[in-house]
Amino acid sequence: MISLTAATWLLYFWAPPPESGRITYVSAGMVGLILGVGRIWDAVIDPLIGYWSDSLRSTWGRRRPFIFLAGPCLALMGILLWTPPSTAPDGINGLYLLLVSMGFYSCLSLVGIPYDSSLPEQCETPDQRVLYSMWKNILGTLGVLLGAVAITPLFNTWGAATMGAVTGLILLITLGITLACLQENPPRAKPEPLSLNFKAALHNRAFRYLVIVTVLVQIVYGILLANLPYWVTLVLDQSESAVGIAQGVVVLAMILSAPLWNALGKSVSEVDLLRGALLWLGGSCALVFSLGTTWTGGLIALALVGPALSGYFIVSFAMMGTVAEAETQRTGERREALFYGAFSLAQGIGPALAALVLPGIYTTFGYGSGARGALLGCAVLGLLSCGIMVRYPQEAG
Repeated sequence: MISLTAATWLLYFWAPPPESGRITYVSAGMVGLILGVGRIWDAVIDPLIGYWSDSLRSTWGRRRPFIFLAGPCLALMGILLWTPPSTAPDGINGLYLLLVSMGFYSCLSLVGIPYDSSLPEQCETPDQRVLYSMWKNILGTLGVLLGAVAITPLFNTWGAATMGAVTGLILLITLGITLACLQENPPRAKPEPLSLNFKAALHNRAFRYLVIVTVLVQIVYGILLANLPYWVTLVLDQSESAVGIAQGVVVLAMILSAPLWNALGKSVSEVDLLRGALLWLGGSCALVFSLGTTWTGGLIALALVGPALSGYFIVSFAMMGTVAEAETQRTGERREALFYGAFSLAQGIGPALAALVLPGIYTTFGYGSGARGALLGCAVLGLLSCGIMVRYPQEAG
């Protein structure tokens, strides 16, 4: 939920289109640059957080301390994102957004990477990793659905700061449940401290393919989320509250299609599953571009994007577990968080590039035409990522 609200509304809140009548706190180009820097910062520190979590030895385990300490800070940053110090578009607002966004994404990684890294050590087979990843995706998208249907309307009714406060409160509750339930197995690593060895990830051919595809898909995902308010309000001529409906359509389709990917995972390799999801993503984004000039057509096309995103998130997350587990079998050291941290670096680069590119599209083609043209770019990137996965090493899947 907290990721969704930030990805969807930050650009629109700080640099709204002139037609909205909202206050412009920072120019669109500057917001894009600031958010891009914030995501790059997040991407750079992610492997370091992964190494830190892998190396930690405490009575609470390797993952729980990060969730416990960084969770409240994340909730606070999720509120500060929506409280600009000035109503005039000046440098103070830009500096404030830069510092707060870097803090926000840092806390998000301090919570997310240790949590994600707990999956491989709890699964023994690829189909079990797909199963666990499916349930992680279902519960995560349920949170996104709640965010789209119940939280997003707060942006238009009670304001962005209230939206951030409500999201932060729910975050603290759910993290408390996580801490109470999360089970950690004793690490099978050697007793001496782990070395900060990025070569283990970078020299893994399968991992390199996953990184490239992840960057491309995350660009698509970042553009889809940040572009949604502009597309709904300017192209489809709907209210800001309708953005939540559009989000809800995508998320509901993701939830309903999740069991399909788990069922296919019992008989189809992870590699082929991911290729199919990426092909689906490119084709469905093309449909959004072609049909997305009317409210009904746009919603139908968005509903087709949902299953593709669901397949990507489920299968890519499971494949990362497969890669990390294979490295553990080879070296005898559990470095899941280092791999997931490096994987998260790729996930951060994608939205950073999206944040840098999207304002340029609006400036060049106008907000309305740019909002529609960005969808065509998503289709091209989705199909390109599918083509890249054709060369993925079969033995790694």
